[in-house]
Amino acid sequence: MPDKLRDQDATELWGNFLDGLGADSFTAFDRLYAAFLPMVIRYCRFRLRDAHLAEDIANAAFVRLLENRPVLKSSFIGLLLRTARNLCASETSRKPLGRPMPAEPASPSEAEPGHELERQDAHAALADCLDRLPEPDRTLVVLHHGEGLTYREISDVLGQRVALSTFTRRLKRIKDQLLRCLREKSIF
Repeated sequence: MPDKLRDQDATELWGNFLDGLGADSFTAFDRLYAAFLPMVIRYCRFRLRDAHLAEDIANAAFVRLLENRPVLKSSFIGLLLRTARNLCASETSRKPLGRPMPAEPASPSEAEPGHELERQDAHAALADCLDRLPEPDRTLVVLHHGEGLTYREISDVLGQRVALSTFTRRLKRIKDQLLRCLREKSIF
């Protein structure tokens, strides 16, 4: 299982990578790659709606960091996801988005098929409600609730400084929109 790194530790590892020479610096990069690749793939998958392309773009984000070795202005997670966001934007400007992602597979422990159908319906309804949100709002929800990023990390990813109260109000407004949409679909 890959390391679970906090952003502060990741930022320090990136600094070690930039400062280091030889095998130790690449060990730092390998730790960063192992710890954050799954998160970047999920983020790209959300943006692109194509699982295979998301993996390619996520890897390309790490390659871009490896080639350019940018100095951090804020946090490593912010730099990494900003890089991935820019690569995703470049990709989507070249061609139309792929078809929507299929529902996540059911866990084998679910015994009753009725529960599985309800779960799939709820998942599809949530995906549809998220699709109705403007892209910046979807990104905020996915980064905060899906990836568990803090407001500071999200502001680093988005490249903008926003007050905590602004994030809180914006998330409340988005949650209210999602709940209304889900109620319309008789999910809640």
